[in-house]
Amino acid sequence: MKPRVWSLWEIMDTFDVFSLAWLLHEATQAELCFLTLKLSGHGSQMPAGKGVEAANHFFEFAELLFRKYLLEDCLQAVVAAKNQWSKPMVDVSAACVIFNRVQAEIISSFQSKVFLRVAIDRTDFVDKDRLFGDQVCDAFISAKGDIREAGNCLAAECNTAAVFHLMRASEVTLRALARDRQVAFKDKPLEQKEWGQILPKLDAVVREMRDSDAKNWLKPEFKEAQVHFYSELVPELRSFNEAWRRHISHADTEAFYDRDQAASIMNHVRKFMQKLSTRIGETKVTPIYWDSE
Repeated sequence: MKPRVWSLWEIMDTFDVFSLAWLLHEATQAELCFLTLKLSGHGSQMPAGKGVEAANHFFEFAELLFRKYLLEDCLQAVVAAKNQWSKPMVDVSAACVIFNRVQAEIISSFQSKVFLRVAIDRTDFVDKDRLFGDQVCDAFISAKGDIREAGNCLAAECNTAAVFHLMRASEVTLRALARDRQVAFKDKPLEQKEWGQILPKLDAVVREMRDSDAKNWLKPEFKEAQVHFYSELVPELRSFNEAWRRHISHADTEAFYDRDQAASIMNHVRKFMQKLSTRIGETKVTPIYWDSE
């Protein structure tokens, strides 16, 4: 399977731009020869000379080229033109129409083959499974697809969609952080709870941790490190929810993001997930009271 991202050179090579340019040149030469005769009052004359030579070169190689690259619509246009050209009593005026039309149809066919241009500053985002680094990828496997698609959306300049995928990836970390702190609900499992239900529980955990007796830790600096870690991460998740996730989830006319905003949000989420993954993952939790810094 060919990669989804092609360089300009690969596109030119795939469609054999050099041969295509030569073919169109031959068709143009034939048309100009016939048009010159037509304008000089010889429109009913039978085609001859350089015009016929250029026309025959065109038909000879056009079928070969378009069959080789499976360009069926171009091939059909050439076959139809060749059938008209081969009819008896085709005069110069008719030849002008034939070669003008076949060029237009070939050009129209290529115009319908659309490629998405990726800006030079975003080529590194495309189809990257480990866009946030190995540690994040290994710690939050469930977020892998959304992180990959966030990069693809940024590359395609679908910036609001990129933010949507980043918020889905962030939700994986929210639940991982809640499991790490043993957050539980009586009515439903953690996986069925919303952000607005989980975040207050995490806020309470941080307050309780801050108020806990330092004797629960082997050293005071262990408590300090743990409180600092969670005191940074939980407010980050709250800001994700209030600044971006809630807006992106509803039909809000203001919930659209430009390329700079989306790139900034990606950097923010990446740094958050990288920090979280140093200690926590979907299958990795920390002790209730840390035994190291």
